[in-house]
Amino acid sequence: MRRFQDRAALVYVTDGEDANNTTSEIDTKSAKQNHTDNLNDDEENSNNILSKTKLKAMFRPTVAALKQRSLNPELVEAHDITAPDPDFLIYLKGIPGTVPVPRHWGRKRKYLQGKRGVEKPPFALPDFIVKTGICDVRDATAEDDAKMSVKQKNRARVSGKGAGVDVDYRTLYEAFFQHQTKPESLTDFGDLYYEGREYETARSSNFRPGFMSERLREALGMANEYSPPPWLINMQ
Repeated sequence: MRRFQDRAALVYVTDGEDANNTTSEIDTKSAKQNHTDNLNDDEENSNNILSKTKLKAMFRPTVAALKQRSLNPELVEAHDITAPDPDFLIYLKGIPGTVPVPRHWGRKRKYLQGKRGVEKPPFALPDFIVKTGICDVRDATAEDDAKMSVKQKNRARVSGKGAGVDVDYRTLYEAFFQHQTKPESLTDFGDLYYEGREYETARSSNFRPGFMSERLREALGMANEYSPPPWLINMQ
């Protein structure tokens, strides 16, 4: 009985089954090889395809090339090449009356960060208003208000009677329409305020490079405006 069970457990394989097994093994090997080849081809294709950033960098002009083909090369900056249309950007910057973008747009430091902690001077009236004597009148009214009691202040507030200004209207008219002057700290069109601008001396704007006044030429010992300065002779 045990021998019969052992014989039944054995599996007999014919020649046809051997051929089928070998062909199936070959087919699986070839399929695996084709799959690996396809993966390699996909990797090569993915390596050949460039990203959008690489394509933009490839077609982006250099600063030198952009300066050569633009009519205003002095307006070209290093970050202008990253624009969608650099040539059109330089054309817009070269139009008369164009206001440039402030320099602090690309800085990590906040605008006017150095002004923190600086005491702002109190507002001062212009000279043409001070000459009318309005300051003395205001000081006198402030002294009168200080002498009033709380009841008098409340009564004046309820009645609504304002104190008249003891300044001649003709004086005010002449001050505002004849003697009025423009402030010196006004900026021009397209001009931007920057830190420390109010500390610059107003006289520095009157000087020009390469131009010497008669007083300076006399101090340097120069005979006329065509004679060389003394430091030029020492440099030679």
